[in-house]
Amino acid sequence: MDNNKNEVQNEQEEQLENTNSIDDKESMVSDIDDKNKDLKDQLLRSLAEIENMKKRHTEEINKIKNYAVSNFAKDMIEVMDSMHMAIDSVNKDEIKDNKLLSILMQGLVMTNQLLSKAFSKHGIARIEPKVGEDKFNPDEHEALLKVQSEYDEDTVVKVIKAGYKIHSRLIIPALLEISSGKE
Repeated sequence: MDNNKNEVQNEQEEQLENTNSIDDKESMVSDIDDKNKDLKDQLLRSLAEIENMKKRHTEEINKIKNYAVSNFAKDMIEVMDSMHMAIDSVNKDEIKDNKLLSILMQGLVMTNQLLSKAFSKHGIARIEPKVGEDKFNPDEHEALLKVQSEYDEDTVVKVIKAGYKIHSRLIIPALLEISSGKE
């Protein structure tokens, strides 16, 4: 009987050990699952961060490409403005009578057109508001004078100097005379 008692006791101890072992294994599996979920979450976050970095990097490269010519463009804008002044200063009647002046004028106009095409190719746009139609826009214009005129308030009265922008960034504001209201 003592043997039976010992056997039963041994079986109970083995079952208790097996139960503890199963609980331990289930606990370990649960811990491993939790750790696996955490690692998957970290991986997904890292991948998302890498993708965001790629997008930011691409945007920065595009900005650098688009605006790298800004300083050069400012220098060339002076040339463009000088050409516009030269073309505007020539008396149209004198061109008809003077063949040499006519040829010179054609050369200025053609050079101005080529420069305009080059500007356009690189995203450089001239800002020249229409007198009597366009309103003052502080994002693109600089008002040097405010005068009474026949136009409504803040309407462009005179373009003193054209402005320029490269893509969406202002390089030089248009210098204007604007209306303070009707006389």
